[in-house]
Amino acid sequence: MIDGAWQSHATPFSVAELMDDTERPAPAEAVDDRPAAPDPKPEPEPVIPTLPTVAVERDGDGVPVKPAWLGRTDLA
Repeated sequence: MIDGAWQSHATPFSVAELMDDTERPAPAEAVDDRPAAPDPKPEPEPVIPTLPTVAVERDGDGVPVKPAWLGRTDLA
């Protein structure tokens, strides 16, 4: 709530908490006590691309002087 701002709304708001889900599926039952066989081919690690680091001019507080989005042509 903002100090000094009082407004009434025409839309009613309700809050509820789900205590139990009666539609949930039953838990799976174990077939036997043996551990599952490991996958023959492990999945490769995902490649995370890295962006080139660019030196940015900053003011005394560490805030960039020019916003990163300023001058970009790929933004619609």
